Amino acid sequence: MTILCGTDFSARAAEAAWVAAQLARRVSEPLHLVHALQFGVGELHEAAKREQREHAERQLREEAARLSELGARVYTHTLFGPADEALLQCMYDMQPRLLVLGAHGGPAGERRTDALLSSSRVPLLIVQNKEPFALWVSQGKPLRLVLGADASSSTDAALAFIHELRGFGPCAVSALHLFWPPQEFHRLGFGGVRSLDVVDPEVTQVLIEELRQRLPGVTQVEVEPHLGNSGQRVVQAAREQEADLVVVGSHGRSEQERLWHGSVSLDVLREARQSVACVPLTAADAVKAATSFRSILVATDGSDLGTYALSVGCAAVSAGAEVHVVHVIEPRDPASLAPSDIFVAEKSSSAESERARAMLEQQTRALSELMPQRRLRLHVLESRSPAEAIAQAAERLRVDVICMGTHGRSGLSRLTLGSVADEVVRLARRPVLLAKQSDRSRTGQ
Repeated sequence: MTILCGTDFSARAAEAAWVAAQLARRVSEPLHLVHALQFGVGELHEAAKREQREHAERQLREEAARLSELGARVYTHTLFGPADEALLQCMYDMQPRLLVLGAHGGPAGERRTDALLSSSRVPLLIVQNKEPFALWVSQGKPLRLVLGADASSSTDAALAFIHELRGFGPCAVSALHLFWPPQEFHRLGFGGVRSLDVVDPEVTQVLIEELRQRLPGVTQVEVEPHLGNSGQRVVQAAREQEADLVVVGSHGRSEQERLWHGSVSLDVLREARQSVACVPLTAADAVKAATSFRSILVATDGSDLGTYALSVGCAAVSAGAEVHVVHVIEPRDPASLAPSDIFVAEKSSSAESERARAMLEQQTRALSELMPQRRLRLHVLESRSPAEAIAQAAERLRVDVICMGTHGRSGLSRLTLGSVADEVVRLARRPVLLAKQSDRSRTGQ
């Protein structure tokens, strides 16, 4: 693994190269210093092009010599073509650990950064000022980081990058999560009349607990309702906290996708006056996130298929994992239009909720004896839409995966009878494991 640094020999590029050299020295990896030369068609004679190339290579050697004095192993490369294309080609060829660049303003710098951000599969560090990094390296002064956190796996990738930085030196990390209240009320299954602009303590507590579970080691976690440009708010928070570095995950969206969905990472890069690290989600990160199941929600209706889903769900997680067993009942007043909390039945002593709890206890009794290492948690939910309640409970309980049984119907029977499992797959933000009961398992053979 290597560290890649692009330079145009400007003062900011020199500061970025210094930071890159220090990081390379710390991890005992080579630093590859790259400069791109671009000639327009018919602009210069061959002699002039050769002279420019020799001048660039001489500057690269001088820069490499200065960086080598820091203890880094430096290799130089002079490439031809647009800077973003040259750097991307180096990334594909070298598979570096990190790409480091100096900050550049103006439309040309934005276009280059945009192209790199949409195509890069390695973290991109844009250095605005080397001074905080110098104090971090020489005096051990903690690097103050603000992490822009959302619900996607790209935040997990950003956190992994921060963990690597902590290997270089101490870091004080503050995470900021921005949310739109109506969206969160619905995602978590909260009911009642709630304000759209005042911080709701119940929702805030759930979100903070959710983030603390996802972001171990983060010094401070803040959540706030927000409508507008999230990237600008993250930058504002970094300025208020006098942060040294802003870290955000990157989804690697194309230019067309950004027109529809926007790009928090690109907005942060354009607005920030601090250094910025944009960390993409790689295939390896996605696989790791998808296979580390520490908790599971199993939905059951009390049938044999529900029992089968319970056994599959318990087998899918490791010993010590939490297994949340969920059953959904109709609201006591199904005609009411008032929204209600899906967990309202947890505190209810109605006859129907008591019967549902007794059913869950009976259905899980044998399983508890067979798999005592699993921690079973029983929940009776109340909702007009079982599929929606299951998806909402998965968010509220912060499980890693949802498991439920399916008959695997197709064609006319599926259209006629419908499928709660299909609806959960459509609504859920988390992985869904479908336990399809075979004919053999139905007959007990």
